[in-house]
Amino acid sequence: MNHMFLPLIGRRVIAYLDDVLVYSEDEDSHAQFLDQVLKTLWEHKMYPKFKKCQFGTSSIEYLGYRIAGDGITPSTAKMKAIEVWPEELHSDTQAMELKKKDAPFVWTEKHTAAVKALKHTLVNYTTLQTPDAKKPYVVSTDASGYTVGGVLEQDGKPLRFMSMKMSPAEQ
Repeated sequence: MNHMFLPLIGRRVIAYLDDVLVYSEDEDSHAQFLDQVLKTLWEHKMYPKFKKCQFGTSSIEYLGYRIAGDGITPSTAKMKAIEVWPEELHSDTQAMELKKKDAPFVWTEKHTAAVKALKHTLVNYTTLQTPDAKKPYVVSTDASGYTVGGVLEQDGKPLRFMSMKMSPAEQ
């Protein structure tokens, strides 16, 4: 589907498989881009299921994320999944899985507090800001012998995160 929208991609239109997102700063430009998207679909004999469409909203869940004027956050379902993570281990088997060795592992209140803090941080501080082309970008990176990671920021606020495990050849 991306090939159909090539003239519009990056100009207020995002297309991924059969999910199309039209975004804008005002209603007039939104109507123009929406009109172009619908015409493109109809020209290719593709018809949206209007009951699945959302028009003129200030926030939307798209591809597992909530996108709004204040930034991009994980979807409500993802946030709920984080909130219901267990804060304590419920069996010795789970503890042994964490260690992957035969050494004993004792879960303490300190571990529970760390999990609670992690959950709080993930749920409350994972908003990705939308970039402002007029402001400078800052790229911060880190690496170990087998992983790399980075963050793209503006004004100390994250725009994007990246991490990956290196292959043996990259190590």
